[in-house]
Amino acid sequence: MSDNLRAEDDRDRGGDFETEFVYEAHVTIGEIVEVGETSKSIRRYIPITGGRFEGPRLKGTVLPGGADWQTERTDGGIELDALYSMRCDDGTVIIVRNQGIISPGGSYLKTTPTFTVPDGPHDWLDDFLYFGTVSGSEEPDTVVIRVYRVK
Repeated sequence: MSDNLRAEDDRDRGGDFETEFVYEAHVTIGEIVEVGETSKSIRRYIPITGGRFEGPRLKGTVLPGGADWQTERTDGGIELDALYSMRCDDGTVIIVRNQGIISPGGSYLKTTPTFTVPDGPHDWLDDFLYFGTVSGSEEPDTVVIRVYRVK
C-alpha cells in the first residue's frame, strides 16, 4: 500500500456523517410464516399488510403485498431483506428494498433502504445513501421504521 493511501486511511476512520430525517413509517404486519431450515439457517417471512408514512418531503400509505424475508443464522443473528411499495399522496409509487441485520440478542438493528422511484417529484431519493432503524410500536402488529439520508 502506498504511503499516500495509508495516510488517507488514517485520517478517515468512518468520517463524521451528517444525517437528515426522511420519513417515519408505521408498517402493519401479518403473522410470521416459517419457511424452514436450510443447511446454515432458518428462513421465514413476515407479510407486510399496509401502513402509513410521513416525512418533511413525502407522505402516504404503505401498500399491502410486501414481505420481510428473514434468515436466522446459527449464531442467533438475523439478516433482513424486505421488499414493499409505498404510495405517496400525489400518487407516486416508490418501491422500497430494506436490507438489514439484527445482532444476536437483538441489541443492534439497522437497515439500509434503497428506493426505486419514477422520474418526478420524489426522484431525489435516487441520489443518496440511507440508513434506517426498526422498532416495535404500541399499535398491535405494527413496526416503526425511521429512515435517514446520509449527507
